Formats: sequence, C-alpha cells, structure tokens
Amino acid sequence: MHSDSDNVIRAKTRAQGLRIKRNNLVAALLSGLTLVFTSVEFVAPSRAGFLFGLLVGFVYANGFEYCLHRFLLHCGKGVFSQQHMVHHTTLKSPDSARYVNFSSNPWGVVALFCANALPFLVLERIFKNGWVAGAFVSFALYYIAFEEIHWRTHMADGCLRGSRPQQGITCDTTLTIRVISMCSCQCSIGLYGKYRARPAHSRPARTTLILS
Repeated sequence: MHSDSDNVIRAKTRAQGLRIKRNNLVAALLSGLTLVFTSVEFVAPSRAGFLFGLLVGFVYANGFEYCLHRFLLHCGKGVFSQQHMVHHTTLKSPDSARYVNFSSNPWGVVALFCANALPFLVLERIFKNGWVAGAFVSFALYYIAFEEIHWRTHMADGCLRGSRPQQGITCDTTLTIRVISMCSCQCSIGLYGKYRARPAHSRPARTTLILS
C-alpha cells in the first residue's frame, strides 16, 4: 500500500516537473531570441564575430554555472542555498521531480537571462562590438542543454541516476563535466578545473553523485 502511494506521488510530481521543465525551456528560447534581436539592433554581427560570440557565451555560461553552484547554492546560508538543498535531500523521495528543475517558475529563467545579458548589452552599446548576439545564442543553447541533461541525469533511467561514483568521489559538476560523465559514468575534469573530491568516510552514507 505504501509503495502504491509512493508511485502515485512519483507519477504526479514527475508530470508536474515535466511541465515546469517545458515552460523553462520555452522561456529560455524566447529570452535568447529576444536578446539576439535586441543585440542585432545595436550592432549587426559579422560571421567571425558571431562565431567568436558563441565561444565567449559558452565559456561565460560554463563559468557562471560553476560559480553559482559552488559559491552561492552550496554556501550553506541564504534562501537560494536553502532551496537548493531541498533538491539534494529529496533525490530519493517520491516527490523529487518537483525540485529538479532550475526554477519552479519560468519568470525565474527570464530574470536569469536578463541579469546575465545586461553587462553584455552595455559593452556592446559602448564599444559597438559585433559578437554579443552569438553569446546570447550560446546562453540559450547552454541553458536548454543544462536543464534537459540535468533532468535526465536525475529522473531518467541511466548509469548516473542513484548511482555511487567510483572510489567514493562526490562531484559538483557543470554542464561540461556532466556531458562527459554521462558517457563515462565517472567524475571528470571540466573547463574550470577539477572539482573537490571527498573520501567516502567523510560524507553522509546516503550521499550520491551530485549533478546540479
């Protein structure tokens, strides 16, 4: 009976989580397109400038994800850290799908894009550079990939879901490392260096591979 109840809750919250993820992805796509068109209105990018912007946007997005996760979401204090810990502590619970997505509201995704885009738009306005549009495309693609891979890592049946890493290593990963890990099922080194590893005896017994 208890198992049947858990399955009902799991199915309900999974459907809810999928709706949230869909809304977040739509918000990211629309935000990215809006920023691209806004940037092009300022300065039309060249082909080389656009490609350079793609690279800059990816590097920036990867670094931002790393810093956000390591220094804000895992700082141990503040509303963002507290909410993020709910995600980690409910990974094995029936309602875990409710807390997997980056934001429970698509407006949170819009705010994320606007906050990160503002300094790029200011720089473009001042220096009339032609690569910012490419950076905004990378922002949108990065977020879409992050949200989808993060969901599949925790919710889909795969080698990383509910599994323990080899040699008792626990990692906090960015999208770069997450993609590598999905292929190799082990911790890897990302664009911003190797993440902290802890021996098995120093972490709680129920800790699993942290990918968020």
